Amino acid sequence: MHGKIELPPLRVLPQVLLDLLFREDSETINFIENIRAYNSMFAFTSMGGEIDASVNNGCGPFVFRLHGQNFHQIGSLLPEEGLPPAFTQLYIFDTENESSDVKIILISGRGTNEKTYNLPTTSEVAALFVGDFDEEIDARDIIVETKGKKFTRISDLHPAYLPLQYPLLFPFGEDGYHIDLHLKRTTTTSKKPRSKVSMREFFAYRIFERYNQFSALMFSGKLFQQFLVDGFTMIEAERIRYLKLNQKALRADKYSNVSAYAASGNQDSTKCGKRIVLPSTYVGGAGYMREKYMDAMTVCQTFGYPELLITFTCNPKWSEITRHLQQRRLKSEDRADILSRVFKMKLNSLIFEIHNKNLFGSSRGVIYTIEFQKRGLPHAHILLWLKPRSKTPTTSDINKVISAEVPDQATDPIFYDIVKELMIHGPCGLANPRSPCMDKGKCTKKFPKDFSNDTSIYIYKIEFSLS
Repeated sequence: MHGKIELPPLRVLPQVLLDLLFREDSETINFIENIRAYNSMFAFTSMGGEIDASVNNGCGPFVFRLHGQNFHQIGSLLPEEGLPPAFTQLYIFDTENESSDVKIILISGRGTNEKTYNLPTTSEVAALFVGDFDEEIDARDIIVETKGKKFTRISDLHPAYLPLQYPLLFPFGEDGYHIDLHLKRTTTTSKKPRSKVSMREFFAYRIFERYNQFSALMFSGKLFQQFLVDGFTMIEAERIRYLKLNQKALRADKYSNVSAYAASGNQDSTKCGKRIVLPSTYVGGAGYMREKYMDAMTVCQTFGYPELLITFTCNPKWSEITRHLQQRRLKSEDRADILSRVFKMKLNSLIFEIHNKNLFGSSRGVIYTIEFQKRGLPHAHILLWLKPRSKTPTTSDINKVISAEVPDQATDPIFYDIVKELMIHGPCGLANPRSPCMDKGKCTKKFPKDFSNDTSIYIYKIEFSLS
């Protein structure tokens, strides 16, 4: 970020939380394993998205997976008459300072003196939730009432959005993202330089580890996964909100759309031109995917079919990853940011070797896409177009880059250990009937397979029948 952004450092956790994170005893193990449950016990808000736990049924690493629209919702801290406290509610019996008509607004702006908006000094705990009670109340403010009728969403632009959801990470209530965060300096020469910190920049700053600043985020394990997913959905919501509010500037509703709608025979004119259109610049949208697909088809139209399909998968045992994690006593799934950064650097290096140094022959085109497996590790599918002289490789050409042999342990001990650990299937079958590949007593990958002394090229044949 070239020094453009400087956020206030997070305060060091209370000693009790530091002990639970870093002591080497059974309490720490239990706390780390169930940190999301402990966080929920103290959270004032709940997540509105649908959490998919089915992905964690196997024996792989923990993955936090969320379906649908994500949001935070908050309810009254005091239950209604005759009803028990619900989730995110806290019931405190205190008759010393009874009050039935307390309403407090937690102001989202940060330009005023904090003491101006101090909460009442009485011991009663009021309920917090957003509501349209007065027209002059800003939509980003959180309203505090004594009684609440339902759970209500909180704006993701409110400074308390994150600390209310993650009390174990922000026990002192440090501000999350809000629209009044300013850049430290600007490097653009534009006549109208941007002065505010974006939500993406805020999260990028918070999840970057600095050796001179302690951050509980980096040691929170499964809760860090939830925080990353939460942050991503907040960034996506901000982008979609911008597109929704700037449809006219994006020229999404052109006259041609109106004409096409009228020509389709629809009689309801109220729906004409009111759809929210996502432009091709929105990553992951239909327009974006269609544009990338057409780009790939244009390459095929120019160079023909690709010659090679290469899969490149992240290995959590890479030394760059394990060296960093072992120093902090973390697992690979605890630091998705480290996995992604190391993977992308190695992928860039591989693409350079393939395309610029002609690792598999003279290259004239390459396309790749990155996906994330259900178990959390990224992998890439790479399509490679070769020049005519490299288009039809022989078996000897293939043997130069692909080997399905176990190296000699005496002459190649390093490669022998790598192949033995990473490139041999099983054991499965009768030797290990509980192997993940086993289904109904048989290996789904059809192992064991026959050995072959020579490399062969399989020719795909498609039979056509005319009737």
